[in-house]
Amino acid sequence: EFDQLNDNLRKNAFKAGAFTNMMGPVNNNLSYFQYAILAVVGSILVITSQERLLDVILDVMSDDGLFVTYAYVVGALMPAGLRFRKCLKKKFGIVEQSSIIWQNMPPAFVYRCRK
Repeated sequence: EFDQLNDNLRKNAFKAGAFTNMMGPVNNNLSYFQYAILAVVGSILVITSQERLLDVILDVMSDDGLFVTYAYVVGALMPAGLRFRKCLKKKFGIVEQSSIIWQNMPPAFVYRCRK
């Protein structure tokens, strides 16, 4: 699935220009992404930015799309990390968490979210 993910991202990178201006309105003429990856620890964003970012991602994600992000174990247990997890559960119908990757420094896990 990662090979397909990589090919799809390369073909569709920046097709949905909404990501260039997160706070602006989403263009209704966009092609939809099947995959969205957030490579910033979501818990460091203030709650309004978390919500707006996830709204934009949901607006440009296909109905069968997959949103992937990661969290550090230590941060996920802090208030901001708990708020981010709650925000994910509020916005997405399905939120799965991978097992902890202890070899990562700091240890982390991946959230996989679907509409």
